[in-house]
Amino acid sequence: MPDIIVKVLAARGGLPPEHRDILGKGTLELSRQEKRIYRREVAPRLDEYRKVLARAFEELSRVDPATADTWATSIAFNIMSRGCASAADTLGMAVIGRRKVSEIVKSFRQTRPPVPARGRCPS
Repeated sequence: MPDIIVKVLAARGGLPPEHRDILGKGTLELSRQEKRIYRREVAPRLDEYRKVLARAFEELSRVDPATADTWATSIAFNIMSRGCASAADTLGMAVIGRRKVSEIVKSFRQTRPPVPARGRCPS
């Protein structure tokens, strides 16, 4: 499932392809080279990405009030399938609210069996 947050940032913020890959991974899943790129290029732009995402979220929410639920469900699904949040998931939670995502993750845990974490994310 493509990450909805990365897709919105790519469409609205001119997200470079190497940043797309890095934002889609958890920090523990990054290679040494990717961590270097994250620290030097991505991390200084996270606030800018968050602002672009917040503007896009406001615009989309005006058109479709269910945008918050759609994004929260997508982020919760990503967290449950990976076992940890990616940098893009963290940006999305900063915009829509961590509590909303947390409630959906809790409901997923109650209704679905746990999914083993992929990669090196802590479970």
